[in-house]
Formats: sequence, C-alpha cells, structure tokens
Amino acid sequence: MNLLDELIDTYLTNNIGQSYLDLETKQVVHDGDPLITGEEGIDWDDEENIDRYVEIPSIESFQAFRLMELFAAQVNDDKKSNPLFQALSSSHRPFRKFKDGLIEAGLENEWYAFEYQYAKKEMENWLEFLEKKEV
Repeated sequence: MNLLDELIDTYLTNNIGQSYLDLETKQVVHDGDPLITGEEGIDWDDEENIDRYVEIPSIESFQAFRLMELFAAQVNDDKKSNPLFQALSSSHRPFRKFKDGLIEAGLENEWYAFEYQYAKKEMENWLEFLEKKEV
C-alpha cells in the first residue's frame, strides 16, 4: 500500500490520537497498545519525536454525515436514494442504516469510490499543507 492510500485509510478509520505520519521516514505509525498495533509506539519523552511525528487527521462524524448526504443527493434514482435519505433522517443508528441502504440499493461500490475521492483530496491538501509548513 502506498503512503497516500495508507493516509486515506487512516483518515477514514477515525482513530483520533493514535496515528501519526513520521516526517523522516514518510510512514504511518500507529501509537496505540503494542499488543494491538504490533508496533513499539512512539517515545514521547524523546524531544526530537515531538517534531518528527504529526498526527494524521481523521474524518469527524459531522463530516462523514455530510458526505453521506452529498452522496445520496447525487444518486439520480429515487428508488435508490430514498432509503439513503430515510436512513440519514433516522435518530437511531443513521450510519449503520445508511450502509444497509447502500447494500439494498446496490450502491456500495459507488459509495466507496465517492468516499475515497473525498478522502484523497483531503489527504492531498493535508500533505500540501505540511510541505508548505516545513519550507
């Protein structure tokens, strides 16, 4: 997996405070329980590491919800889009119901492509921001 794809996956997974970009190696590092991540973790007592690692942003719930609304709005078939809008208007588990609606409508592949393109743009902008910051 290339760096951009790994950043996209990390962004969409929403592991706030656990995933970092190592600016030296250009690799994603997961700083969680070593038994879960299989990695040693970051030594935050080493002052050099404070500037070496940058937390990878994660999609916020409100952003994910808005993205689902945008996707549903661009579906041109009411039979397919109505279950998505109904799921999003539900006060109980709208994210789960949206995923179920995608399966029911046969739109999973279209959704994942839509979500990927959004996350790709977000991560490209973030990397560009980091590059400008380092200069």
